[in-house]
Amino acid sequence: MHKIIFMLMLLLVSNSAMAAWSKVTANEEATIYADTATINKSGNTVKMWDVSDYKKKIAGNNYLSLKSQQEYDCKEKKNRTLTYTTFTGNMGSGNIVKSSTSAHAWSPVYAGGIASILWLTACGKH
Repeated sequence: MHKIIFMLMLLLVSNSAMAAWSKVTANEEATIYADTATINKSGNTVKMWDVSDYKKKIAGNNYLSLKSQQEYDCKEKKNRTLTYTTFTGNMGSGNIVKSSTSAHAWSPVYAGGIASILWLTACGKH
């Protein structure tokens, strides 16, 4: 049993280390990265991992980074979070603060926002 747990942990660490994070945008609060190597297209939908890397902890939050897998509808211009994890350190390092594997509802992607930039990246519109 310990061997299986060790192998799963090794797989998780190696996947994180192999991520090809590309900076997609930044502002005074955070830098947003996408892992374009994880883009998985199926019809009009695309799944992609991203990281929001914060310069400091935002009021009410006890984390410096948020890693999530998003699903984008390239035709209908909407997205939803499939899974996310927040971390005490930058770029998905440190301890896990919160995690969810429950898919959220679809939301429209509005021009000019971070979701719009990630939608453009995932759907190949950049």
